[in-house]
Amino acid sequence: MRNMRILFAASLILSILSLQAQTSLTSVNSNKSEGLKNWHLQNKKSAKAYGANIIELRKALGESKPKKKMVVAIIDSGVDSEHEDLVEVLWTNEGEIPNNNIDDDANGYVDDIHGWNFLVDEQQGDIGHENLEATRVLRLDSVYRKSGVESPEWLDEKMVKLAEEIYQSNEVDYQMMLSFAETFHSLDSIAIAVTGDENYTYSDVFKHKSKEPEFKQTKKIFRIFKFIKLSKGDLEETAIQSETYEKYYLNKSFVTRDEFNYNKKGYGNNDYEGQHAEHGTHVAGIVGANSRNDLGADGTSSGGAEIMLVRTVPDGDEYDLDVVNAIHYATNNGANIINMSFGKGISPHSDEVKRAFMYASNKGVLLIHAAGNDSQDNDVITNYPNGSGLTDVNLITVGALAPHKNKKLVADFSNYGKQSVNIFAPGDEIYSTIPGNEYKFLSGTSMAAPVVSGVAAMIWSYFPDYSAKEIRDVLLNSSGKIDRSVILPGTKKTKVEFSELSSTGGVLDALAAFRLAQEREAE
Repeated sequence: MRNMRILFAASLILSILSLQAQTSLTSVNSNKSEGLKNWHLQNKKSAKAYGANIIELRKALGESKPKKKMVVAIIDSGVDSEHEDLVEVLWTNEGEIPNNNIDDDANGYVDDIHGWNFLVDEQQGDIGHENLEATRVLRLDSVYRKSGVESPEWLDEKMVKLAEEIYQSNEVDYQMMLSFAETFHSLDSIAIAVTGDENYTYSDVFKHKSKEPEFKQTKKIFRIFKFIKLSKGDLEETAIQSETYEKYYLNKSFVTRDEFNYNKKGYGNNDYEGQHAEHGTHVAGIVGANSRNDLGADGTSSGGAEIMLVRTVPDGDEYDLDVVNAIHYATNNGANIINMSFGKGISPHSDEVKRAFMYASNKGVLLIHAAGNDSQDNDVITNYPNGSGLTDVNLITVGALAPHKNKKLVADFSNYGKQSVNIFAPGDEIYSTIPGNEYKFLSGTSMAAPVVSGVAAMIWSYFPDYSAKEIRDVLLNSSGKIDRSVILPGTKKTKVEFSELSSTGGVLDALAAFRLAQEREAE
C-alpha cells in the first residue's frame, strides 16, 4: 500500500503555505522516544495506549516453549533475508537443496529455499516500479479499442469507468504533490544557500540570523513543519513521490508486462528482496523479529513463527495474477498464516483472487489483510483483496490504532467498517526492521495486520491442534471492547463510537486470546 501519510503531508503543507501562516509556534522534538519502540507490545491497561498485551502474555508464559512453530507467509514487497534480526526466523524449504538450479521437491519452483519472488517481467527481469491498476486497465482498454478486437469479458464499461475515476483522483494527488515539490525545492534551495550545507537540519536553519525576507519565511515554515512533526525526510519523500506518480503510477507508456495468462505458473525466481524491500522487511520484522536477542526490534510472535518470503507487491499496484499465485504458493508449501499488507481500489480479476482465498481457507490457512490507509469506510468503498461475497473464509481484516488512549486512538489514516473490518491493532509509529540491518518507525494498516499475524502465530504455536477458524474466533472473541467515542478517521472533529468501526468493536489482546484458547481447550 502506498503510504497515504505522504498525500496528507502534501495537502497540509500546501494549506499552510497558502495561508502564509503568521502564528509563532513552540517547536517540539520530532524524534521518537525510546519508550515508543515497543508500545504495540505493551499492557493495554497500564500503558498510555492500547498495545496488544503481548508483554503480559510473555510474563504469564514464563519459560514455557511453543509446541510447534507456525509458518507465516509475508506476501509483500520483498524482504531482506540476511537481516540480523530475521535470518534466524526464516522458513526453510527442507525439500530443496540450495543453489543447485534443480527443483528438488518438484513443487514447480527452483531453489525456493525461503520462498519465492513473483515480481518479474516476461524476460524474468526484476520489476521494481509499476503502474496503478487503473492505469493498466485504461491502457489495455485503449489497445483493444484501437485494434478493433473484442475486449475480454472483464474489461466492461463499468470496469473502465471505475478505472477512469481512480486515475483522475490520483491525477489530482499528483498535481498536489507537484505543486508541493516545486515549493519545497524553493525552500530547500534557500536553506542550502544560507547554511552552506545541503545536509542541513532544521536546527541548522534556526541558528542563522539572516534578515533576508525569503529566508525568514523559510525559517518560519520550517518551524511549523517541526511542530507538526514533519521531518525533512518526510518533505523530501513527498517531493520524490510526485516523480513516481509521473514516471510510473500514471504513465500509460510505462509497461513491464503484457497481460499474463492466468494459467501461467512457475514464473519468477528466488530474489526475495528486490528493489523496494523496506515495506516487506518492516512487516516481516513486526511478525518475527527475534525477541530473544539484544537487537533492535521485537516480533509479536515471540518465537512462535517462521517467516516465508513471497515477493509480490511492487512500488505501484500489485497484479491479481501474482496475488493468486502467491496465495497458492504459500498454501501449497505449508503456510499456516498469510499476511497481506497491500491493497488497491480496482481488481480486474477479483473473482480469481477470491477463489484463491477460498482455496487457502479450505486448506486450513488463516488469511490476515490490512484494511487500507484512505481514512475511508470499507463498507462503502472497495479495498481489494477482500472477503466481499465470501462466507466461511478464514479472513481477518485489520484497522490501525495510534499510540493514544484518548479520542485520537484510531490512526487518522486507517480505513474502518462495521461489516468489513474485524478488529483494530497497533499500526501507527511501529518500530521494526528495514534492509541493511537497520530499524525504523513506519505507520499504516500495513503495520497493524502483521501485529495480528504475529499474535495469531504465537497463540497457534501453543495450541497447534486448533484449526484456522478456531484461532480466528479466539482472536476476535477475546478482543478488548472500547466503550467510548473517537475521532472518525479523515475528519478533524467528527466523533463516532469506536464500536461502530469494526465488527468486533474491539482491539487485539494477546493475553485475553491465550486465556480464551486455554478455556476452550479445557472444555
